[in-house]
Amino acid sequence: MDLSKYWIIKNNNGKRIFDKLKDEDYANAKQLNIKSSLSENDKYGWHFITPEVLRGKPYTKAAGIYSFGPKQYEDLKVEYLKLMKRCWDPDPSKTTTAEELYENFDGWHDKLLIITNNVNSISIDKRIPSTTEWIPFPQIINLEEIAEGGFGIVYQAIWRNKKVAVKKFARSENSNTYFLNELRTHCKCCDCGCINKCYGITKDPITEEYMLVLQFADGGNLHEYLKNNFSNITWKEKLNILHQISMGLRNIHKIDFTHRDLHSGNILHFESNLYKSFQVADLGLAQPENISNDEINGVIPYMAPEIFIGSKFSKASDVYSMGMIMWEITTGCKPFSNVEHDYKLIYEIIDGKRPKITEDTPECIADLMIRCWDSDPGKRPSMDEIHKLLSDMKNEEFIGADQKRLELIGLKKLGPEYNEKPHSKAIYTSRSLSSYSDKFISLTKQDRQGYITREYEFDI
Repeated sequence: MDLSKYWIIKNNNGKRIFDKLKDEDYANAKQLNIKSSLSENDKYGWHFITPEVLRGKPYTKAAGIYSFGPKQYEDLKVEYLKLMKRCWDPDPSKTTTAEELYENFDGWHDKLLIITNNVNSISIDKRIPSTTEWIPFPQIINLEEIAEGGFGIVYQAIWRNKKVAVKKFARSENSNTYFLNELRTHCKCCDCGCINKCYGITKDPITEEYMLVLQFADGGNLHEYLKNNFSNITWKEKLNILHQISMGLRNIHKIDFTHRDLHSGNILHFESNLYKSFQVADLGLAQPENISNDEINGVIPYMAPEIFIGSKFSKASDVYSMGMIMWEITTGCKPFSNVEHDYKLIYEIIDGKRPKITEDTPECIADLMIRCWDSDPGKRPSMDEIHKLLSDMKNEEFIGADQKRLELIGLKKLGPEYNEKPHSKAIYTSRSLSSYSDKFISLTKQDRQGYITREYEFDI
């Protein structure tokens, strides 16, 4: 009898299991006579069985807790070792209690508790709910690579007869950190329909890499949608897209996290027969707002200028990125795509350079956009305010804008197909930018004076 399967897989919450069952429930178990009832297929489970049961004594709560110990040790091997050893103490009176197990594992599946990164062990936040499912790798079929970004590879696959996305993080010293960050943020925002849904996690049995199993975006990302459909996207639809993105980012900010890598490639498009939806995704860099920047990663045109000169990522820096996404939705083009993404562009962004707002942009959107990308983080609106402003905008404000939009498209002055040819060194995948930031922090104002024409009150 494999008690690990009985306790862990069928029941998934230690406190409910141990509270509901009494000692006599064990004694009445079908497998009471363990030596005679074990089949050849069950012999794998022998090492989960407490010594007193093997000697013929009845099952008790302590016997069940003993089984919990070997199961955790088999899967985790490093963390909680003392607790596990207490689980399998030969003396039932010395075993740990169900309450102690519950406090340590609190709704988690056993395999979510630990990830070993070389010599170091990283303990995942125990508050992630049991709704995060452990998905055995063999259940995932038809795995096919569809995209590769700055920090990992995304596959499409089939799980439980539906198409899913499987995200593997690139091997690096921070890969486990990115995995944990994304998993934690997904779980904290799991009830939000404007954030890409995480079904659970799995593990590649060959590489031993952990992967996220996510909702599959059948419509690609926001930039692809704009590029393929720009001429037909009315201002009413643009407003709806902005509203959905603002809802997702607002919910991330409500838990006092920051996204830190918001750009159009990380906004996913889902399309059904009745409704188009857009979701914030790629939460691998998401962190609580008060966490400092150990490393600077991102896409230069979407990053707030203060990040390059030593300020922490913040909700305000996410709002700056939101302003750039607003501009991209109005034009169908990525910001600063016609120039190299290097020190020169960063100098210009710090100096106040922003993309040109199109003639068809309604005044209410233009004003909000300008506020979002203000050089002073303290002057940017909050996501709560942005969401409310977008919710309160009336369709009448966009009637004239749509007429102007069609006119500019007809004159070939608006749309991705009429934009300048992209520069070969315009990079729109997230990458490490720490070397850029370090250099700017080390420069004095006098060093930069030959280039910068206006001074802003940055905390240098």
